[in-house]
Amino acid sequence: VERFSGEERIEFYNEDFLRWFPQFSFQGELKIIGSIPYYITSPIIHQIIKADRRPKIAILLVQKEVAEKIKSTAPDSSYLSSFVQTFFDVQYLGKVPSRRFNPEPEVDGGVLKLIRKEKDENFLPDFIRRYEGFLHKAYSNPRKMLNKVFKKDELEKGKTLNEEKYIGGILGCLEKQTFRDFEVIVADGKSSDNTKKEVMKFSDKLPVTFLESPKRGVSFQRNYAAKSAKGKYIIFFDADVMIEDDFLQKINSYLEKEDIDILTTWNKPISGKPIDEFIYLFMNIFMLELIKKKSPGAVGVFICVKKSSFEKIGGFRENVNFGEDFDLAKRLHDSGFTYALLKKPKIHVSVRRFDKEGRLNMIIKNLRAATYYLKDKENYIDKIQGKFKHEFGKF
Repeated sequence: VERFSGEERIEFYNEDFLRWFPQFSFQGELKIIGSIPYYITSPIIHQIIKADRRPKIAILLVQKEVAEKIKSTAPDSSYLSSFVQTFFDVQYLGKVPSRRFNPEPEVDGGVLKLIRKEKDENFLPDFIRRYEGFLHKAYSNPRKMLNKVFKKDELEKGKTLNEEKYIGGILGCLEKQTFRDFEVIVADGKSSDNTKKEVMKFSDKLPVTFLESPKRGVSFQRNYAAKSAKGKYIIFFDADVMIEDDFLQKINSYLEKEDIDILTTWNKPISGKPIDEFIYLFMNIFMLELIKKKSPGAVGVFICVKKSSFEKIGGFRENVNFGEDFDLAKRLHDSGFTYALLKKPKIHVSVRRFDKEGRLNMIIKNLRAATYYLKDKENYIDKIQGKFKHEFGKF
């Protein structure tokens, strides 16, 4: 810094790269050269790939084993090598012995050169997110053929699957978050699939606790998990959602400025179908935005709530199995607690329920629920119990 401090063409930023880079703007071509902290190599590379304009060249010093893994090709490919090589040509420039560092680490370093593909597609964030989920699943069982890992319609249409497979997507998103001060608690309702096995794959990457709930029920399981939470705020995610790498950072930044008891965001479908975009826009406007002042709502795919406020009202009502999310928001609001609805960052939501139940049936179900609400705003949650078939974990 001292050597080049007088150079007008050079600017210095003393920042956390993961927080700073997504907001960094530049003119012309970008080239990145850096020595990356080994423990956040993957989050940094994911940030580079997801930039609005990917750099022309990136030369990175990383852990030698990771460098070799990123450079690997079939039959030794991995999730990370396939993901990176989709967007960059990768060259391994060589080893940097650990003795060259001060203090000396326990492992050697390796230098990678990433060269942006000549035909660099302007992939939308939604596509990249779905592509990540596809690769995570493809490499979850490396000894199996893809036609054994995926169902036929998934390979043809790009859909994803059940809880066991979906939960790897959200855990993968959490692994890459720029904000790191959080714990992960999974409350499983006696699943018959390999959900626990899938969760524990992340035990060395995330501070994850797997709880086996003594009984099933979305409200009971959420309350059961909340009892073990240590933070000031609790976030409830559905297993099949996806979030951007800076999602938690943006939520945390908002909460540092505003004293909010319950917060939720607009939803966005993980789908390329215009009808799904229309349905979710309708739901965002008419089920969240227009009623947020008189009767705030929250969709269970993402609810952030202050733990002390959550405990004061007794958490979720465990006899409520449909509309428990809106019921929680209503009871907090009626008790005088503060509420916020953000349009960004959006939570990306699976449309597997649409695929299972049918889009028309889902629209009719929500319109029926809205009719109960309009007739009796105070008691509609109790009145709709048992009126709707709404299964969990069956898709």
